[in-house]
Amino acid sequence: VPGPVAAATEAPFATPAAAWRDPAVLTGAVPEGRLLRTVLLDACLRRDLAALRRLLRGYAAWLDAHADDAGRLTGATALASLDNVVLADGGASPARDATGAPPVFAVLDPSWRASDPWPVDVTLARGLWRFAAALATGGYAHPWSSTLDVAGLTVVLAGTAGRDLDRATVTAAVDAEVAVTAALRGLDNADRVALADELRAVEPTAPPTGLDSHQQLREAWLRQKAELTRVTALLRWTEELLTSRERALRRAEATINLLSGSLSYRVGRLAITPARLAKRGARAAKRRAKDALAPRRDEQEQQ
Repeated sequence: VPGPVAAATEAPFATPAAAWRDPAVLTGAVPEGRLLRTVLLDACLRRDLAALRRLLRGYAAWLDAHADDAGRLTGATALASLDNVVLADGGASPARDATGAPPVFAVLDPSWRASDPWPVDVTLARGLWRFAAALATGGYAHPWSSTLDVAGLTVVLAGTAGRDLDRATVTAAVDAEVAVTAALRGLDNADRVALADELRAVEPTAPPTGLDSHQQLREAWLRQKAELTRVTALLRWTEELLTSRERALRRAEATINLLSGSLSYRVGRLAITPARLAKRGARAAKRRAKDALAPRRDEQEQQ
């Protein structure tokens, strides 16, 4: 069965076996460390670009280290998004390490595995898109422009990680996210299509994806309220500007009408009108004189 990435040009969310679970790998101790998503959120709230750059570049390099010669990831690493990876070194100093060593990562739940190999860029884009959607829809502060949509923020995060991803790769990552989520939830075809429409329509003013808590829905309502307040204020300012311009135009028209009916305007017009007629007649006489003298000049030149 083709995987979610191999069928990206068709309908990856229609793939019934994008991921599967192997409970047998859940042996031993749970990896120690902080969840990478939590560490990144803390760095975003502090606007610590150095920490974000180090962590995201370390995450991208960690994915590259697990890829095969063809640049593809298999197993649990292909599904290792930021909320399923722990910073194994504890994340005590995410911005810089005393020894200069890169951050150490580990998969938190390796039981879910991809059915087919995934390109590294798609895995990276999927993890960054999930984090960008959480940043935008969760109302978290971050050091980037607030006008970016989720796909644009994903591209910016990829640039912070030292990778050049385009929106086409982000779209393939969203399709892969649909396929994996459908496999995890056991959705049928109709629910998969609905999920695909929902994820593709995620906007910064939308509620967070997944199960919405009361706090998340309230934060989404507050963001929509702030947006409506901004738009209402802009409309009110536009209406006031148009009203003031209309009043100024009416005052100008009233002034023109007043001056047109005054005695001084009429006297001035009576004085200017004969002068204009005299000037026009002088121009006509000058033109006729030139036309009359032209033949004589030609005769003198011929003699």
